Amino acid sequence: MKNPWRELEPKNDDGTFKVVIEIPKGSQNKYELNLASGVIELEKKLQPEQTFIFDYGFIPQTLGGDNDPLDVVVLGDDKLSQGAVVNIKLSGVMRMIDEGKIDNKLIGILAGDTYWEENIDNPNVLKQEFKKIENWFKKYKKIEGTDLKITGFDLANSAIKEVKKAMVNYEKIFLN
Repeated sequence: MKNPWRELEPKNDDGTFKVVIEIPKGSQNKYELNLASGVIELEKKLQPEQTFIFDYGFIPQTLGGDNDPLDVVVLGDDKLSQGAVVNIKLSGVMRMIDEGKIDNKLIGILAGDTYWEENIDNPNVLKQEFKKIENWFKKYKKIEGTDLKITGFDLANSAIKEVKKAMVNYEKIFLN
């Protein structure tokens, strides 16, 4: 496979979505997909207090408000491998403006992860996880010295709409 952003289908027949993991949970390195080559490259080494507390990746064949693939925070107990392609069930979206650009973060769980599938619809669990993600991004961006505004969270239906819109954006630019 040359470029996972361009070659993988974003959506599965069962309603789950594919995510390519760029940054494994526990990493102090920020990696990002080179959109032209399809290679995941080291962008920078982070401070110890910026260690990723979740796996982080993107949905193929999407183009978000920041002209990048849609970012996804993947919740789970196990650390995933960089470059792994996993199937996720969307559970929400964190609405975020980063340096003046819309840069929403989708939140998903691994398809088939029984603990998360049983607990993610619990409003208390969801609220707790959203708060952890919000706090992590605020701390991360504060250390970076960048302007960040988190405008709220929405549930799975809004996240799915976001993906569909980003798939259309991708299609308009790259498939027509």
